[in-house]
Amino acid sequence: MQFRRPTIPGSSPPSPGFSVDKPTGRPEWFKEWLEDKGKWVELECGHKVDLNERGQLNLVGTKRGDMLTICEQCWQFCAVKRHISHSEYREISAAVIPDEPPF
Repeated sequence: MQFRRPTIPGSSPPSPGFSVDKPTGRPEWFKEWLEDKGKWVELECGHKVDLNERGQLNLVGTKRGDMLTICEQCWQFCAVKRHISHSEYREISAAVIPDEPPF
């Protein structure tokens, strides 16, 4: 079987499902999903908060990492200690695989 090449570049019609237009950016649903995604952190006081939660007051400083937020449990301005994962925020323990089978 032999494939024929078009004589003039770009003279063949595009295949079905091919889009000639280039995407101009991310779709709106993806932007909304990223905005609603949580940013979970542990504060200096030891409590865990979601910085993207509505009603959470954040004071961002001029330097990188210079941010204060109000802890809702102890009602103090606290600095962010470290970022944490969703499972650590919800205190979900990882599945433990035993060394020996249960039978």
